Amino acid sequence: MRKLFLLFIFTLSLGLQAQDFDENKMSVTVPMKFDFLKEKNQYNLNILARVLLKEAGFNVYMDVEEKPLEIQSNPCSNLRFELEEVDSFLRKRLFFSLRDCSDNSVYTSEVGVSNSKKFKEAYVEALRGSFQGFSSKDVTLSNNFRLVQVDENQAKESTGDQDKFLDKIIFKFAGQTYWMIQKSEDHFVIYLASSQNKFAELEAADKGSYIYKSGDLLGAAYFTSKGDLKVEYRDQDIDEVQTLNFNRVQ
Repeated sequence: MRKLFLLFIFTLSLGLQAQDFDENKMSVTVPMKFDFLKEKNQYNLNILARVLLKEAGFNVYMDVEEKPLEIQSNPCSNLRFELEEVDSFLRKRLFFSLRDCSDNSVYTSEVGVSNSKKFKEAYVEALRGSFQGFSSKDVTLSNNFRLVQVDENQAKESTGDQDKFLDKIIFKFAGQTYWMIQKSEDHFVIYLASSQNKFAELEAADKGSYIYKSGDLLGAAYFTSKGDLKVEYRDQDIDEVQTLNFNRVQ
């Protein structure tokens, strides 16, 4: 029994590993627990929803995962997945919706149905049925939704002289690679390596600390003794201090 439990934990941890962020795809967050069920990932429905959404063409994250900074600094670039059960005496019936940051529904699925008498089989079959024929192309976005945008100045920088990256410092964060360039003694610029677009800036503050700016996100940053970059900012939605860890690659 202990071996089976450890195997389950290991498998679940693999399912929650960070994935590469594709700025050309819509992103969706899936909760680890659905409201109509009692336990987290009951019947493996939550992880299955993640898999099905990824197959449908989305960037997908569980709500317990650390999101890429592109999403953290642009919360309206992310949709929320909700799964609901339709009351039925003899059958399991499920449908899902995708909601934007203003809680508007941008997509509602067909109802998936299962006649199986075993709960796990019935829920899995009904969830798969609700995804039948679905892809990211079926989603009609509201005016409030926005993908991560690249402004004209960033586009020009990405096609400019590549010599500016010769002295780059390489960091890893949430499965992505970032390059840091020191512009002056008090000024650093961070670029997303995959696109070479400017991602954030650091400006000296006081006693070895820096002001961190990335889109709408403003925080305080400092370098550790190992050269890693730590960023702290206050999440207004939950009124708590959050930490971003950029790990230096030696």
